[in-house]
Amino acid sequence: MPNFAVSFERKISNNLKIIFMAKKSKKTKEISLLLQQWAFDVANHLCWHCGMRQTEAFRRAYEVQRCLEALGSGKVRLRYYKKDGTLREAVGTLCKGYSERFDNYEYKDEPGSATSINYDLFLYWDLEEDGYRSFSASRFIGFEVLENSEKYGQL
Repeated sequence: MPNFAVSFERKISNNLKIIFMAKKSKKTKEISLLLQQWAFDVANHLCWHCGMRQTEAFRRAYEVQRCLEALGSGKVRLRYYKKDGTLREAVGTLCKGYSERFDNYEYKDEPGSATSINYDLFLYWDLEEDGYRSFSASRFIGFEVLENSEKYGQL
């Protein structure tokens, strides 16, 4: 893992870390390689732990990656199945300027607490519920970009 990524390991969840690094870093080639490796790790997790076929796992992993990039650049409508099997449609973001509570949120990082990476769980700020929510890559259906605060798709 590149040196600039190591400092974020214990502060925020895996998906927020990737979005934050993509926005703050000028090292687009390194970010692109990091995102490709991350998508590969997610697909590998979906194959081995969720029993998905390889082609479906890679398609889903890259779709989740695109969704996280969109969440980091604006407002997105997400569709996924909850654990109880009900369909959830939510409007979310990982971008400042859409919710005052999100803009003022303080991460509670405890010194010495190690976090493990879960390749199947992704956080986003739900604008309708005004709080963090999560979805599973194995139950992710799709997303739709509603609003961009910067040019979507370019890291």
